[in-house]
Amino acid sequence: MGIEFREGSLLIGPKTQFVVRKGQVYNLNVGLSGLVNKAAEDKEGKNYALFVGDTVVVNEVRVFDDWFAILYHTSLKIIHELINILSHENMS
Repeated sequence: MGIEFREGSLLIGPKTQFVVRKGQVYNLNVGLSGLVNKAAEDKEGKNYALFVGDTVVVNEVRVFDDWFAILYHTSLKIIHELINILSHENMS
């Protein structure tokens, strides 16, 4: 799956009308900026951005009489790998 390509018609926004279907696979990325860490002691650590991404598969689930699309991924990420990456970045 190529993640370098960004399809403008698939961006989620207030006017999005794209319908996802069971079995489709997406690379889902969420980015937030302008976040504030009030506990940071240094100026560089006060403001930060966060970018999280994962590959997800669309599935469906029935709740009472309605069908809903749900996203799930088939493998769990090991959190200590992320911690190791962040620790390594702080050391340099």
